[in-house]
Amino acid sequence: MSDQRQPDFPKDARFVMDPVSPDESKRLTIIYALYAASFFVGITFFAALLLNVLWKPEFRSELSRIHARWQLRSGLFALLWGVIGGISLLFLVGWLIIGLAGIWLIYRLVRGWLALSDQQPPKPGFGLS
Repeated sequence: MSDQRQPDFPKDARFVMDPVSPDESKRLTIIYALYAASFFVGITFFAALLLNVLWKPEFRSELSRIHARWQLRSGLFALLWGVIGGISLLFLVGWLIIGLAGIWLIYRLVRGWLALSDQQPPKPGFGLS
């Protein structure tokens, strides 16, 4: 009998994926920064979502597309939970939902931005990948 194990995935994804180009890195950083700024100026959240949707088809490297997907999913789920929290403010549980959604978004932004600076894909973990 032959051993039919799956090959191990390298722990360092740089050996498998092309690095993000400087232009793509700049665009991804702008989106991360706009999401982060939205905690102080809320309208930048929607600017980040819009730029993410507009620029996502232009990303050529697989790593850039992974980061763009990470950003888009982070923004859309934060928006969803923000709306649910806003609707449930009447029941006071909305503040908890909005607070947890904000903490979750901060976590996703930090994790993704650090991974981008290391030329790595964001590692799935706490939250949606």
